[in-house]
Amino acid sequence: MFVISAFFITHGGVIWILTAGFGDGHNAAARGIRDAWSRQQPKVPVVMEDWLLRQKPLLSGLSMAAYREVIVHCPALWRLAYRRLEKRPEEALHPLLLELLRGPLEDDLVRFRPKAIVSTYPLYSSLLDALRQDGFPVPPLLTVVTDALSIHPTWVFSPSDRYAVIESKSAAELVRQGVEGSKISVTGFPVRLDYLEPKPARPSSPGVLYLPSTPGSHVEETLGELDRSLPQGTRLTVVMGRHDRRLYHRMRRFVDNCSHVRLDVHGWTEQVPVLMRQHDLVITKAGGAIVHEVMAAAVPAIIDCVVPGQEEGNAQEIVDAGGAALSKSPQETAKLAAQWLSGPGQLQLMLTALAKVSRPDAALRVVDEVLRMI
Repeated sequence: MFVISAFFITHGGVIWILTAGFGDGHNAAARGIRDAWSRQQPKVPVVMEDWLLRQKPLLSGLSMAAYREVIVHCPALWRLAYRRLEKRPEEALHPLLLELLRGPLEDDLVRFRPKAIVSTYPLYSSLLDALRQDGFPVPPLLTVVTDALSIHPTWVFSPSDRYAVIESKSAAELVRQGVEGSKISVTGFPVRLDYLEPKPARPSSPGVLYLPSTPGSHVEETLGELDRSLPQGTRLTVVMGRHDRRLYHRMRRFVDNCSHVRLDVHGWTEQVPVLMRQHDLVITKAGGAIVHEVMAAAVPAIIDCVVPGQEEGNAQEIVDAGGAALSKSPQETAKLAAQWLSGPGQLQLMLTALAKVSRPDAALRVVDEVLRMI
């Protein structure tokens, strides 16, 4: 590693990490890799950005907002779009958009002089491949696939020099889609390095961490069912995150009326790794980032929402590993949580299962792949 660092210092250039804000997984993976690179190679500059947002802020902002609305309120519509792109992945990048982005991308490649590019979003491989086919020099590209098991064809429609995937079945799926096995490494999902830290002290009373992301009425009903079903005095911690504004009034009503649980409410917080390991179980959606943070923390989960398409594989992965159960209703969510807390044997079985698949060092593994590539 010292030799590689000296090369960078002498010749310049950066590691360029490209992400996009369509869901939390792409950005979370990019941040995990950036932080791991900074720890492993502190003298080598790294640039992480949502390049699409910088180039087309209005278009990207509107697209991201529409995506969030659709997956929360109209998941069936998203399923249709997802399935269409499975059959026609070339439609993911419109030729007009390619022409608009080609010049700025060439300029940034000259300006940053990246020694390697790491992409956590599938569109960038198509952009870079278009330049490469026109003879423009493009540095090595590592695509970090943030989906598990059900890998969308847009990830491999345009080639990358290497791929990092979450687990072995994802690697097999890429091979099935035509990627050479020698180009694929199983690294795990690059979660933040906080999960490598010693576990924080856990209070003696049982605790449930709820990360709501479903429609407001579903969240409100879930909260009410938890208050009625959980053992008296259970700690219920709710982290609303970026949903805090849309859930504010419903949460306010619950705060005023809850009677059985000991409630703690957060908006946006960077303390999720600490909170997750201070509770006995987590209630969450099947997003790529949060599912793999659950696995890194080795905390049993109840999955109360699965966005069609990319999240189906995430849900299948953690359920098959024995670390989670799927819930189809607020009543089922509360019933499962109450049963698990009342009989700790089930929680212990799930903890043991999760410990076998936990990869809190995945971001460091991705860094190793970049170093091998360059």
